[in-house]
Amino acid sequence: MYNRFINRQSRAAVIVAIDSSISMQEWTMLHDTRMRKKDAAALITNFIVDELIIRSTRIGNIRDYYDIGVVQYSGNGIEPIIADEDEGMIHINALHNARPQPVCYNITHREEDGIQNTIPITLHEWVKPKACGIAPMYEALTHIKNLVAMWCDDRFNKNSFPPIVINITDGCCSDAEEEELLDMAKEIQSIGTNNGTTLFFNIQLTDDRSEYCKSTLFPSMNSDIDLDNDGRTLYNMSSTLPEEMERFIKEMTGDKCNGPYKGFARNCSICEILTFTDIGTEGCN
Repeated sequence: MYNRFINRQSRAAVIVAIDSSISMQEWTMLHDTRMRKKDAAALITNFIVDELIIRSTRIGNIRDYYDIGVVQYSGNGIEPIIADEDEGMIHINALHNARPQPVCYNITHREEDGIQNTIPITLHEWVKPKACGIAPMYEALTHIKNLVAMWCDDRFNKNSFPPIVINITDGCCSDAEEEELLDMAKEIQSIGTNNGTTLFFNIQLTDDRSEYCKSTLFPSMNSDIDLDNDGRTLYNMSSTLPEEMERFIKEMTGDKCNGPYKGFARNCSICEILTFTDIGTEGCN
């Protein structure tokens, strides 16, 4: 299982869900930079989409490695931001041809000696920051479950790398209890291709003054990790990463603990977010 790498014969679906509720107006820390959670969520999403386009580019041409979907959930309901009207997702080569204007983000980077440098990062603005109303996470996950099921039911995707779902949120949910969220996450993770079931990742953005603001990436289930109540729910919702990925996770994170690992991250840096786009890409052709 999970032994098919992402390429033209074994494509993958990547779906990003963005919490755009009013709580995302609060401040967080991302890459040593203080910013609104809504800005961090938009930056992460824009980075992921741009990176997937880069990884699909070979000799100046875009190869059809991915179907991409991005949805925001807020007081305005579920809003597809990157999607085809009929399919709910869009081929990455079509996405490349519809690139929006780029924007520049100034990110702080702290060197090992403690010196901070400001690094400009230019990304296409696929998603604009937003924060309003409630956080209908359960409704968003129900929508995503349907997208995943539709994609996996397509006969052309039966032998592909399984879908990857990334939920970016502070953890607030206004339309379900914890057990309901856990059950829905399990339902999403039960859907898959002949190569494995859907991988469900959560990226939590915590308050910048919180004691739980420390950066965390793919924690080992054998290690202690301090989590607030929302973080614990997101952690439990996240996929337990398959054994086939444990060597990759150890190499990418430098983790000295043994697996299994959880598909959970908190306030991780831009460099660490790269590992999300590395999943399944070895051997692309």
